[in-house]
Amino acid sequence: MDSVKLNNNSLIDDILWKPSGNIQSLSYANGFNYEAGFDFRGRLITADGVNSLGYEYDKTNNIKVIDDELAYQKSYSYPIFVTFIFLSH
Repeated sequence: MDSVKLNNNSLIDDILWKPSGNIQSLSYANGFNYEAGFDFRGRLITADGVNSLGYEYDKTNNIKVIDDELAYQKSYSYPIFVTFIFLSH
């Protein structure tokens, strides 16, 4: 497992990577945890941590809906021309 430090102070510990290079889970130094779920295509479908988000995609793999499960099932829809960039390992 990997970690991230700044000036020898731990910021993120226990980074667990999926074979695809996506982050599966990690622990922040402040005690918060993050865990991600992916579908069979490797697309992010859940992100649980400070927020609890669910993602839906259209037929061409564009994010169609982001469900904020902690905000009383609030959903955000995006037009097809919006592009999201995700960083990976």
